[in-house]
Amino acid sequence: GDGSIVATVTREGSTDGDLTVYLAGTSGSRVAYPSYVVIPAGASSVTFEISVPDNDTAQTASDLTLRASSSGYTSAAVTYTVEDDDVPGVTLTLSPEVVQEGGVTRAVLTRADTDGVAKAITVRLAASDPSEIASMPSSVTIPARTMSVGFNIYVADDGLDNGDREVEINGAVVIESCGCDGQPSNGDAIMATLGIIDNDGPALALRADPATMKEGLDNAGSLVLSHNSTLTEPLTVALSFDVEGEIEIPETVTIPAGATSVRIPVKTLDDGVEDGSKIVSVYAEALDDSFAPASTWVLV
Repeated sequence: GDGSIVATVTREGSTDGDLTVYLAGTSGSRVAYPSYVVIPAGASSVTFEISVPDNDTAQTASDLTLRASSSGYTSAAVTYTVEDDDVPGVTLTLSPEVVQEGGVTRAVLTRADTDGVAKAITVRLAASDPSEIASMPSSVTIPARTMSVGFNIYVADDGLDNGDREVEINGAVVIESCGCDGQPSNGDAIMATLGIIDNDGPALALRADPATMKEGLDNAGSLVLSHNSTLTEPLTVALSFDVEGEIEIPETVTIPAGATSVRIPVKTLDDGVEDGSKIVSVYAEALDDSFAPASTWVLV
């Protein structure tokens, strides 16, 4: 928004008579100030304002220099920073937040508010450890007049028994005026942490078929629960999900001895409200903890 900086020019020595001080420096369109100020007789200093107009254009922070000079005096200079308040806020969410090696999570970028919704926002993406990610777009654009956009992040399977771990997914808004990266002016970082479950010991796997299911159907689709070992006795697995009012699934399911997988029917609920599609994370965990857990997502 519009703002101002109060600056002070001070002289040393005699204060007899008015003193004209000329001002110049780097500014461009970021700031405005008078070309000169007058220190009145009897005063050692004078203050003035540097105005910082709101240009409604996303820009990087700028370090600007202002110089003051007057005949018979040594020139002085000061450097100050103008922060931008027009870089749009964006949040990044992952569903599920924990996946197995070789799995996939659904990521969503959402505008923090409706200001500037008429403009598209492009966000560059990077992982803190790129070796953990098999595939992820390098950038994603939220189209104009759209509040959010979704995309998939595929996790790598390194084939190593190296334990569970985490990777950060970081984003930066592309600033059109320079093509460079910037963080939202609201101070919120675009970041989400993805937990990765090692699947190189006994592990469950879970996927939705199909991944997108229409609401209000008794048999909207299935969850496919499988494992990577040999079962000599039945395995009971607990199921859970994170968004209420969207799906119904059994609380537990049993994989019979000798079987490698089971299909679990999914019923979708109709809430009667036009509230857009919802991403539901689903989790599977062996009751005896003999297998690494699994997760997947369903778009309802």
